[in-house]
Amino acid sequence: ITPFIFSSDTGTIPPERCLFGIMLNVSTFLGMATMYVRYRLVSALSPEKPRILRLNELGLTLGWTSCFGLCVIANFQKCILYYIHVLGACLTFGVGSIYMLVQTVLSYLMQPELHSKDIFWARLAVFLWTCSSILSSIL
Repeated sequence: ITPFIFSSDTGTIPPERCLFGIMLNVSTFLGMATMYVRYRLVSALSPEKPRILRLNELGLTLGWTSCFGLCVIANFQKCILYYIHVLGACLTFGVGSIYMLVQTVLSYLMQPELHSKDIFWARLAVFLWTCSSILSSIL
């Protein structure tokens, strides 16, 4: 979270604060739309598999929670409400990494009929990279 907090310093004074907030709010909307499309795609490709459908719903909930954290980051600047800002960062990065784990498991369960092994390995690599980045920033 520490590197993130330093990047938040650029969004603490006007006009940067306004642009930072707009950029993150637009990113929140686009992230939610992308996650919804993924949710609908998985639902359409695996309508008869209840385990995949439950994981898919969990993934959508986690993904939207992560996007909510990004919206919190955008609207509660570090210099004004520090703890709320950090809570938003934890939601974004912590819950976001769990969302990535769920999507990786979904890709694993959907192979080889619907996904190739390459998609699974790519998602696993991105998930592991994210976890190592979070861990290194905490340490």
